[in-house]
Amino acid sequence: MKKIFTTILAILLTAMAYTQTATAPAVGDGSAGNPYQIATLNNLYWISQNPTKWYSHYIQTANINASATSTWNSGAGWQSIGYGNGAKSIQGNL
Repeated sequence: MKKIFTTILAILLTAMAYTQTATAPAVGDGSAGNPYQIATLNNLYWISQNPTKWYSHYIQTANINASATSTWNSGAGWQSIGYGNGAKSIQGNL
């Protein structure tokens, strides 16, 4: 019984370590005068999960290491944010 519990716990902890959390930016309201300030991978993930925010204004305030995304999407990695236009889905500046 102890071995089963330990195995289940290990699986759950591993899954939690690879779970991405969509975190809204703490600063900005998405307007041109007060853009969302994007500082983390969780902020980028938030944008990708909220299509209604794709037409808002953003400013990147820190270097973002997205190497953790290399295993996402069946090994294809980070999926572009936005509509159409292939690898250049974001229209405008980030």
